[in-house]
Amino acid sequence: MTTLEKIQELVQRVLEQSVLWEKMLNVGIVDFQVTVEYPRDPDHGDYAVNSAMQLAGRLGINPREVAEILTKAIEKKMEIEKGKSAEALIESLEIAGPGFINIRICKSVLENAISESVEKGSKFGHSDHL
Repeated sequence: MTTLEKIQELVQRVLEQSVLWEKMLNVGIVDFQVTVEYPRDPDHGDYAVNSAMQLAGRLGINPREVAEILTKAIEKKMEIEKGKSAEALIESLEIAGPGFINIRICKSVLENAISESVEKGSKFGHSDHL
């Protein structure tokens, strides 16, 4: 699983356990999938989530408020899981603009990816599963 997929899974799980999920169900949003993307500007972090802006209008809530709820829930989840995981994934979260959540990953994640690529050489990124 890639780092992007891990972050996407984390944010989706947190959303489904947050107070926002009940509000989403109440207005008929039952199949929402979080999307994590690479920001256009690398100064904005390693990854970006715009789910707050996608949900805000449908929930009748300011997108920045949705981002704040989601960010606090992610931070809480990270704090709870801190002792359970050998490797932290997210270094920091920042709300930007109208409701983007910018994510910076821990340096150890990058270091591990570099080590793995050196170790595997030309087989790095190769998969027999297609």
